[in-house]
Amino acid sequence: MRLGMDGASWDRFVPALVLPYAIWTIYVHLVVAIRGSFTLLLTGLPVVVLLAAAATAGWFRLREREAPALPASATQAIHRRTPALAVLATATLWVALSTAGMPYLVFWWGALLGTGLAWVWLLRGGELALPESRSRFTAAWLAPAWIVPAVVLVAVCVVLFASRPSADDAFYLSIPATLLRFPEQPVLLHDTMYRLQDAPIMLPFYRLSNTGVLVAVVARLTGIDHVLVAHVVLPVLFAIACVLAWIHLLRRIVPSRWPIVLPILLLCVLALGEQHHAYGNFSFVRLFHGKAMLASCLVPVVAAAAMDHVRHGGIRRWLLLFAAMVAALGVTASALFVAPAAAALGLAGGW
Repeated sequence: MRLGMDGASWDRFVPALVLPYAIWTIYVHLVVAIRGSFTLLLTGLPVVVLLAAAATAGWFRLREREAPALPASATQAIHRRTPALAVLATATLWVALSTAGMPYLVFWWGALLGTGLAWVWLLRGGELALPESRSRFTAAWLAPAWIVPAVVLVAVCVVLFASRPSADDAFYLSIPATLLRFPEQPVLLHDTMYRLQDAPIMLPFYRLSNTGVLVAVVARLTGIDHVLVAHVVLPVLFAIACVLAWIHLLRRIVPSRWPIVLPILLLCVLALGEQHHAYGNFSFVRLFHGKAMLASCLVPVVAAAAMDHVRHGGIRRWLLLFAAMVAALGVTASALFVAPAAAALGLAGGW
């Protein structure tokens, strides 16, 4: 499979990850609903794996509706005279000022105003046809063959060396610890912090997410300690998934320039980490939390799937959007309101 800059091969990764995770989420919800035990969940896991593989293969075999071709004038109108490097340099400087201590409200409203002015400029600008070919140096410099592995490597290194645990770990790690020690107890029914038999789980909506259950399953199947699974094994895999999710979204927003935007996006995310609730702290440094996985991976996937659905339609794209929202709910209950908001923005952007 050749992974070219404009090829559709990159779009195969996200469905291959999202569809199985959505089926896994539905399965865990069913086990929780019937008050099944962790042993019961493990017993039915092979069937779920086969079902997920079959469903994913079936999704790829669904026929895709072809989008109508745009006229040449409309295609050329997308590319304006605004120098791309100047815009990227300005955005980088603006992020640097925020990192240096500029008030966040000034940064936010300035960025919003700048985005609006850029949109008006694009509407008023003239047309500029794309060059028919690239130079060999430019093609090699923008080659995803080295850009994507480099971004993945940086993301994995950040996960391994810049972890930022928080007090919430005491609860999140108590879920797999309790499941592994008491596998005959119902999943996510009773308290796991103090293991009080008559007390329910801390908050009811914690029963919606399954990241703690996934940690317990991986720890049981591999024999690795659940703390290492939660803070090393799964975050590394989630980091790779985040980069693939970014590619999936960027190919729909900047299809001809996504290889250069991808590392810039990574640098911006790493720079915006000076505050506890900054964007950078909901990315690679906290991928052991479901909220970070939602913000950095599932929100881009939901937005991209919504854009595809509103642009092209069809049951295939609707199923991917549905699976992305279910998978988002599987990583954290915050997706109850975040996923519909991301889908609404994606639908509006695609329109």
